[in-house]
Amino acid sequence: MEEKEAWSGGMERGTYQDRDEAALQIFRGPLFAYLVSGLDAENKWVRVKAAAMLGSLGDPGAARYLKPLAVDADTDLRTISRRSLSMLYPGRDFSVFGGSDACGGCMIRFIAEEALAHQKRAEQEIPNAAAQDPGTCGK
Repeated sequence: MEEKEAWSGGMERGTYQDRDEAALQIFRGPLFAYLVSGLDAENKWVRVKAAAMLGSLGDPGAARYLKPLAVDADTDLRTISRRSLSMLYPGRDFSVFGGSDACGGCMIRFIAEEALAHQKRAEQEIPNAAAQDPGTCGK
């Protein structure tokens, strides 16, 4: 009985929505990893389906894998990746000509914002690393 309870995560109790959310939590990690691995498949349609399902999963961590595909040369993969990104970031337009101005919500701006945020994080990590090991600073 304990094994059943551990696997079910208490899904026997609560509303259908509670049970659905509990089931999703059990499978989210392995499912996320499996779908990300599908993005590297040789078959284009496996990549497209994996991109679509990552958006449906709703994990914001999928954005780092979907953003490069949103500018892919393949139209289908580009379209589905942008649709999935829109699921993860409601209200943002991931089309090439998004927003009222030419680049208000376009992919280039989105990628630039992400790059700047990454750069700021890296710059903050450098002083922290130097403070931890002052003997290597400047070498």
